[in-house]
This record gives sequence, structure tokens and C-alpha cells, in this order.
Amino acid sequence: MMTILNDALNQTLEIQDRGKIRKITAREGVAKRLVNEALRGNLRAIAFLLAKEPEIVRSLRSAPTITPGMSVQEAAAAWQEMLKSSKEDSKG
Repeated sequence: MMTILNDALNQTLEIQDRGKIRKITAREGVAKRLVNEALRGNLRAIAFLLAKEPEIVRSLRSAPTITPGMSVQEAAAAWQEMLKSSKEDSKG
């Protein structure tokens, strides 16, 4: 069932946005609809978005990146930071 839902959310849709045709995923369409409903004053949509906001912000924190130019020590420190962030996120 999860595979079916994921496939459905990943399907591409064509929408008209400011007079132009754009392609978006169904997942993006659902998110846009939710935000638009909240902006129209739908209290359930507002409550859902406000409840999810901390999780959304946490997931968008910039994660440290490991690049080819880093020393082994820098890469190890970045890896440790990623593990630390992952543990904090799982505690929720």
C-alpha cells in the first residue's frame, strides 16, 4: 500500500500557474492545496500546518556536508554532526 501511495504522490500533473502550464508532482499539489486552504481561513488546515511547523523547520536545517576537499578530521567532524542531528530528530 505504501508503494502505491508513494507512486500516486510522485505522479506528474500539469497545472496552470499565472497563465503558464507547469508540471508538478501530486505531492506538491497536495501541499499547495493545504497551504491555500489555510490561507483561506480553513481552521483544520491552519491547525495541521502549525502542528507540523516544528517538524518541517527541523527537517530543513542545513546538514553538514562532506566534500572531497575536506581533511579526514573535517569529514569525521561533519559525520559526527550528522549522526548527532539524526539522533536528536529521532527523539522528536
